[in-house]
Amino acid sequence: MTSLLTHSHQDLALRAVDTSAYILTADIELVDVFKSDEEKRGGLHVDHLVARLPAEKKVDSQKLARCLRLLAASHWWTEPSPDVFAPTRWALLNTAGSPSWAYARPAALGVMIGCSALTEHMIDSAGAEADTNDASPFSMALQKTGSDKK
Repeated sequence: MTSLLTHSHQDLALRAVDTSAYILTADIELVDVFKSDEEKRGGLHVDHLVARLPAEKKVDSQKLARCLRLLAASHWWTEPSPDVFAPTRWALLNTAGSPSWAYARPAALGVMIGCSALTEHMIDSAGAEADTNDASPFSMALQKTGSDKK
């Protein structure tokens, strides 16, 4: 029973890291470096992935490998062999510019910012007494990211 509880706590604690890794892969448009369906199915070595990124989106290959390995544990990517990564169908659907990404990125950022502000908001007497939707840390986070605009 203890290991089950510990596992659940670890999952909750790392969910923001998963989200950050997910945002990174879409922001650097990683899926776009795969040039063929064969590459998407078989994967590419992380060094080749980084080499194909535009200069303004280059990242450290070993750090990217860690992010992709984390996403592979959540079935967003696969690692068919060491440091070789391939996107799953889900990753291919949720890319920068897709309708789902247009919603997912600001929402994910808003939730992360809101979660980080929750304790501060609740401890602050003005925040704790405010009882409107606009005063919630999640709404304030969405306002900061511009996601509250229609």
